[in-house]
Amino acid sequence: MLPCPFESPCARNPCGLGECEAVPSLIHGYLCRCPGN
Repeated sequence: MLPCPFESPCARNPCGLGECEAVPSLIHGYLCRCPGN
């Protein structure tokens, strides 16, 4: 589980700060995935 950069869209996801996983994406650079999904 990777922490999400504070300045990234991950920081504004429903998972909350630092509670999502950064997943590499060719289109967006990376996407954010909630734990357990």
